[in-house]
Parts: sequence; C-alpha cells; structure tokens
Amino acid sequence: MTFMPTSVGKTKAPPVQSKCGPFACARDWLLAIARDDMSFQRERNLRDEERSWMLPVVADVMTAPLTYLDNDESSIRSPWSINVLLHVDLGLHNIMVDSNDPTVITGVIDWEGACVVPLWSILPFFLNEMRSYTPEYRLAELEELRSLMKHSLLEAVPEWAKLVAEGVEARTLHARAKLSIGNPKYAGPSDHFFLLENMHSYLVTEVIHCKKLYSPFAM
Repeated sequence: MTFMPTSVGKTKAPPVQSKCGPFACARDWLLAIARDDMSFQRERNLRDEERSWMLPVVADVMTAPLTYLDNDESSIRSPWSINVLLHVDLGLHNIMVDSNDPTVITGVIDWEGACVVPLWSILPFFLNEMRSYTPEYRLAELEELRSLMKHSLLEAVPEWAKLVAEGVEARTLHARAKLSIGNPKYAGPSDHFFLLENMHSYLVTEVIHCKKLYSPFAM
C-alpha cells in the first residue's frame, strides 16, 4: 500500500485496499496515483473541474513511451525493476542519534507512511530540507556534509545512480501523478516541481563527478 496517513479533517476513511496494489508494473502504480486511488477517501466526491485536470495526466501516464514502466523483457532484469522501502518522511526530525556521539544513528522513527516504490522514483529531498535547519554561518559546513552524504548514497547504491541520470521522464510523470487533481495553472510551478528539477540537476552533477572518482558508477 502506498499512501501517506493523514490528519486532515475532511477525510472519512483510508484508501480502498483493493486499489492500493499489488501492481503488475510501475505504470499501473503511476495510474493508481494519478487517479487518486491511494489517497484517503474524502467527504465529498471529486469535482468535475478536478476530474478535468486529472484526465490529461492519466492519459499521459498510459501513453508514455517508457517501456521500463511495463516490466518488459529488457527492463525486468535491470535496475528499473527494483522496488525498495520508502520512509516518506525522512528528515532530521525523525532520526535519533547517540547523545554522546551524534555521528551514530540509534534509530529512525515515524514509519507509519512507509511504502514500497520503484527505486527510480526516489529522490532524497531531505538533503534540501537540511538547509532550513541550518543557520547562515554554518552553510559552508552544511554543503560539505551534503556532499559527503551524496557520495555515500551513490557509492552504496550504484544502480540508483544510473536511474538518477536516466529517469527524469519517469519521475516527472510521478510528480504530475501526485498532483493530478490540482489546478495545473498553480501546480506546474509549485515547490514540488521546483525541488524535482533542482534535485535532479543537483544529483546528476554528482553522478558525473562520482563516475570520475569511483569505478562502480560506470554506466
């Protein structure tokens, strides 16, 4: 099941279990997101206007010429078919560390929204979030720490490095699917798309840099 628990008062029930997977392929998963199948049920039905915003997104997911979304013969044994556990709210506020040595992580909390998703759909937004916790005079230190974290991520999961470089179309579809019932006039330039574009550029730069430093990143 892939949804985030909600405390919003205008919901009446969890998502319909039968609409939340398992899915035969990543395209079916994206379609469920675009159709709003995995959101908490609202007290009201979707308005006609919201459905009109949703339909073009659903159509684009259905027709996107991305064969790796369909678990075809070429992708089923490739990194495109890897599924992973996603925390959905990973940030400094949910990471516990040793009081005597803050470099030692002792636990990660707030797992109630955890879900299984394709590896290509994951972007570490917490790297951007760290900036909001950091005073101006420590930004240089923050950049050094973020660079270290990125290198560690790319070294630990070389398959993900490849998908970061090649999967921007699929992740753009994913971002649009999550905002499918929002007015595209406002959803297009939203913070979500801003972060998606900037994080993609940010990480692709690192992938290129790391390829020069570490052999596992050869593509």
